[in-house]
Amino acid sequence: GCQHGDMTKNSPFDWRSFLLKWSEEWADSLPDGEARDEEDEAARQARWLGFPPASEERITDLEERLGRRLPPSYREFLKTTDGWRHAGGFVWLLAGTADAHWHDDEIGLAVMLEESLDEDAGPEERRDVDVWRNGLQLDVESDATYVLLDPEDVDEDGEWAVYTWASWRDESRHASFLEFMRDMFR
Repeated sequence: GCQHGDMTKNSPFDWRSFLLKWSEEWADSLPDGEARDEEDEAARQARWLGFPPASEERITDLEERLGRRLPPSYREFLKTTDGWRHAGGFVWLLAGTADAHWHDDEIGLAVMLEESLDEDAGPEERRDVDVWRNGLQLDVESDATYVLLDPEDVDEDGEWAVYTWASWRDESRHASFLEFMRDMFR
């Protein structure tokens, strides 16, 4: 059955409840009178860290721009909110339909990592390099932290793995956008 909140095709994850809970905990955790910018103050009063939902049209436009269909959990997330503030782990803004883009090794990491590979590097190490070329970048504002959806690392439900990387810690992998968000929430 679905008592355990399984991500089955029949019962999609309830993004709205999850994100509302996250927003409420965040709003309640801010000490009163702490200096905040206007956006944070507005989010605190609205008790919502998200944005209005993305229309199907905006999501389809993004998919056309990328030339790929988005993974299901990220797609459902966008239908709930077109982006997300304070995603945890030093990520202040996660991309909605306007900002998600192919990373295209923008910071030269693939090149750097490739140079450090030795001849007998396995497929897994090569994939770690390729994610920086192929990945869909979701971090918009962060402290040197990258969040990439990997279109080459896909499970049977069509979910793409999420890789996060920050200069001060090892790269980490989440099986899907949903798992990544659950982890960030924790």
